[in-house]
Amino acid sequence: MLLSRQATVSRRPFSSAPANITIKPRVLTRATPRPELPSTTNVARVCIPDLQWSIDNVDGKRLSVAIFTHLAATYGNKLTKEGAEEGLRLYGDVVQDAHARPGAHPNIELLMRVAQEGSSYELSVERTQ
Repeated sequence: MLLSRQATVSRRPFSSAPANITIKPRVLTRATPRPELPSTTNVARVCIPDLQWSIDNVDGKRLSVAIFTHLAATYGNKLTKEGAEEGLRLYGDVVQDAHARPGAHPNIELLMRVAQEGSSYELSVERTQ
């Protein structure tokens, strides 16, 4: 029978921070699996005319454009309560960040408002030539 000796070792993470400061590890969440979203290569922007709202197809907005394009195709060019709820599901973990940082994710906040109010809006996808 082997006996092992256990020693208690006090270790500090490799860091340049002083010993009295606790460094919290950054938690990275996995991306939520999404269904095949439509290609947005020929989409210029997505608009909600009644709200004077548009999302241009630019870096940093491509996921939003893909999700709203999917919602337009799925819900007959309408943003409905059901569509907004599906959109929030497609955004996945980003919705938590939107709750934690109001104003950081206006497209998600719009979906939260539509889902809560149960309203319906025309949703148009403007294509490039």
